[in-house]
Parts: sequence; C-alpha cells; structure tokens
Amino acid sequence: MKKLLIRKSKIKSSKSPYGIESEIGSLSVKTHAIVNADGKREYCSSLDFIPRTSPKESYRSIRYKELEYSFASTGSYRDTAAKLNRVRNQESGAKPTTVRNQIEREGLNIQEAKIRAAESAFTEHGFEPDGHKKPEVILDFTEAVQKTADPGDVSGIASELGVSANVSDYEDKDSVISISVDEVCCKQQAASRPSPNREKEPKQVRNTVIHVGHKKNGYIITGETVQAAALLLLGFLLKNNLLGIYPITFFADGAKNIKNTVSDYFGFVPYKYILDWPHLIKKTAELLSSSIQGRHKRNEVHEKLKLFLWQGDVAQSLLFLDSLSEDYIKSAEWLSKLKSYLKTNADCIPCYDIRKKLGLRVSSNIGEKANDIVVARRQKHDGMAWSADGSLGLAAICAAHSNAELMAWIQGKSIDFGFRSTSVA
Repeated sequence: MKKLLIRKSKIKSSKSPYGIESEIGSLSVKTHAIVNADGKREYCSSLDFIPRTSPKESYRSIRYKELEYSFASTGSYRDTAAKLNRVRNQESGAKPTTVRNQIEREGLNIQEAKIRAAESAFTEHGFEPDGHKKPEVILDFTEAVQKTADPGDVSGIASELGVSANVSDYEDKDSVISISVDEVCCKQQAASRPSPNREKEPKQVRNTVIHVGHKKNGYIITGETVQAAALLLLGFLLKNNLLGIYPITFFADGAKNIKNTVSDYFGFVPYKYILDWPHLIKKTAELLSSSIQGRHKRNEVHEKLKLFLWQGDVAQSLLFLDSLSEDYIKSAEWLSKLKSYLKTNADCIPCYDIRKKLGLRVSSNIGEKANDIVVARRQKHDGMAWSADGSLGLAAICAAHSNAELMAWIQGKSIDFGFRSTSVA
C-alpha cells in the first residue's frame, strides 16, 4: 500500500488590511489565506468569504450605503461626507470626492438596471428592442377609452359655461394615468481648460424628468434625453400592464421635441396631450410683451386673452388678437408669432375651465415638483457644473430615493420598476 503523504498547510495574514466603511465608523481588518506545502492558496477570506473590492477601495456596509445615498439625495457631496463623519463620530473618513464617485457609479448602475427592465418588458409584449411596437402586435384600448368623466357632469358644466363639449375629451379622474414631462438644464462641466474659442465649449447638460401618477401612486423616471426617458416610460407602462386599461394624459410645455417624442413612442395609444396652463399663460405674456404697446394695454389684452384660452377657445383668441387697433400694436411681427404659437398648439389647448370643475388636472406642476426633487435642488445652485454621467447618476439616485427603491437595490441589486406611494405623488 502506498504511503499517504500528509501535506501541512499554513495560515498567512494578508499584507494589506481590508477596509470597511460602516455605520459605526471606518474599520480595518486583517484577512487570511490558507496556503498548502506547495505554496498554492487553498482559501482566502478576502476572496472567498467577504466581498471583493479594488485595491484602494473599502467595502461599504448596507447601512452605510443607505445613509450615503439618502444624504446625497438632499445635500451636496461635501455636506454628505460631513454628515457621514458626524454620524460616525469621525473627523475624517468619508471624503466628498469619494462620495461623488460612488454616487455617480451607483446611479448609472441603477439607470442601467431600469433600461434592462424596460427592454425585458418590450420583449415580453412583442415590441422592438428600441421600444417601437411591431405591426403585428395588437393592443386593445376599448376599456381605457370607455373610462371617461360622467356624461351628465360634463354636459351640465358645459351648459353652465355656454360651451360645447364632448364626453370623450374628459377622462375619468379616478382612473387616468397622468404623465408630466419636463426637461431641465444644468451648467455643464468643461472637460478641459477654457478654450480660446469659447463658442465650442459645452454649455449645458440636460436631463428629462417624467412623473407618472395613478390614483395615489407616483413614480419618477429620469433620462439623459427626452427619448431615453420616453423609452423607460413605455417600458414602465408595459411592465406594470397599464396600457389598454386606463386612459393616459400627458402634460408638458410647448417644447416640440417633447411633443414629437411622445407621438413617436405612443402614437398607437389613444392618449391626450395637454399644454400646461401656467406655461401657456407665461408664454403668451412673453409674446405680448414684445407685441403690445405699453404695460397697461399689454395687461388689458392678456386678461381678455386668458378668458378665451381658459375655455379652450383658440379661434376666438385669434379673432380677438386680429381685432386689436393699431395703437395697441408695438410689433406686428411679434403679434404674428403669438398667433402662430396658438395655432400650432391649438390641438393641446383644452377647455381648462371644464377640466378644473371636473377635478381634472390642468398643469404639469407635479412634474415640476419631481424635477425639483430629482435634479433642480441638487444641481442648479450657483457655481455648480456637471458632467453628463455625474448629472444623470445623481438624478438616478435621487429618483430611486423618492421612489423608495434604494433599500432593495442596496440589499439585492434589484429594482421593482413599479408604483409605490411617493412624497410627490
């Protein structure tokens, strides 16, 4: 019988400690490896037991990440680092640059996870990978179309106002999915030192924020472009089986790229697209400022114009503008621009008066609130400048925080990509 050779193994300590950033402070622990007589490593605690990290990176505990992401969603990276150190009773430990890099990386990972969720929904429902519906895919919208406001309420209000109204133009307020789309610009960080030709330097980095509201639920979607955000929106609606069951209404300003993108991705859906009332008033005021002579005459014209527009009567608005006497007009060219603006957007100017009396929304203010939570209050302060990835990464973290998705992501790298009650819903 062959004699068995018993090879002795040794336990060796690692040369470099394993760093841990936790809620109780910065920790440094030894790791060990079991090495056999041949010098072969049979087991290593830093590779086989605890999570692997890059050479200069420390492992962050779940609770530490929760604190870091929550703090960064509402305060600057400098403030976030200071709060982390204060909570852990340390003078230093968390550094603003490290926090920034971690937030940017994690935010982009969250955004990628949502893109994958949307792509999975496209495949499941027979859509193209780019989100466009295949011709052979048939969706039934009968149920959604039938969910309108009470016909008696609509006719009663219309009669009271002395206007005509179609019941199909007014969705059921308890069923409608209200979608607010808003684009926000922040100052873009230059990639290098100022160029002699400043015209070629980047000026702005853009983000699109979409708020989806249904009953008491809300969900915020972000994207680096309107198209990217619309793609995620379509994936969200498909994943949650919302298309075909509920009426859909979009609210936005008069930006052509938003309107065209909605038409491109949702052309197969019987949706409504409504021009945000505050934006309409602001835009008409700006155009009148350039076209009407004097503040008093301008205000007089604007007040009368608002009455027509509040009832959705674009035709009467145009007749009124045409009837203005010459002593009111400062610039015929700017007055013509105002008329052109109203004609171009006539199909998205409803009777706001009826909508308001039915309890339906007339503005995208909830979308602007989402925009403030996700982008504006963190990225639009004086002196701030952002890279495209940095802006999107932070916006994705802020959106996940508002959507109550952070803990599931921190614990298991999973994204529900579905409705939850949020602070802005």
